[in-house]
Amino acid sequence: MVYTSEQAVLQTKLAQLRDRKLNSRETRQLVAEISGSFAAEVMAKVFERKDPTEKDRSKTVTSDLGHSVVVPQLKPTDSEYVIAPVLRSGQAMLDPFLAQLPAQDDPAVYHLGLYREESTLSPVEYYNKLPPRLPTATTKISHAFVLDPVIATGGTAGAVVDILKEWGVEKIVIVSLVASKQGVEKLSKLEGVEVFVVKADEGLTDQGLLVPGVGDIGDRLFATKKVKY
Repeated sequence: MVYTSEQAVLQTKLAQLRDRKLNSRETRQLVAEISGSFAAEVMAKVFERKDPTEKDRSKTVTSDLGHSVVVPQLKPTDSEYVIAPVLRSGQAMLDPFLAQLPAQDDPAVYHLGLYREESTLSPVEYYNKLPPRLPTATTKISHAFVLDPVIATGGTAGAVVDILKEWGVEKIVIVSLVASKQGVEKLSKLEGVEVFVVKADEGLTDQGLLVPGVGDIGDRLFATKKVKY
């Protein structure tokens, strides 16, 4: 399943993000704003509202006038879910995404580090913070939300999917700001994968960069392109 946003505000902010004149501070601010708004949109599609019974007092609050108010529970399923930002640029989406979660939720965050080899465009894993999954584990991880602002060929995201499936996740929700149509199509064919992207761009260069794209978002976020030693 592939979902693209129709929010005019998000499309406007994404267009602003494409501006090569933005400095790193401005880039981070826009990525945070887009990520937070889009996170709420994603959760509205993935999460299910579960109204607790009146007997479950731990899921009610008391208003200023003394009335009990039932707090709806939002979960993708009855099982646990985790957040998996892809280093390094996925880190810029993490806090805005977490800020949109229901207050009672406190999912684990497992970082995955991959980079794309320049000549082959193949993904290379260099960091994996997933804990060992024991055969006797009783906690079931049903969903993993993968945060990666840009999907080009889909190779890196596909490698992340393989890593998470091998770890034992049933359904993987990829959340991205901009992606190529080729990359989205590739990922949508994978079993148990849902792709949420603010906008899908038309094409890719021979170097695997999106057109029109947002450039190397990692360098733009962290001001590393201009650093020379």
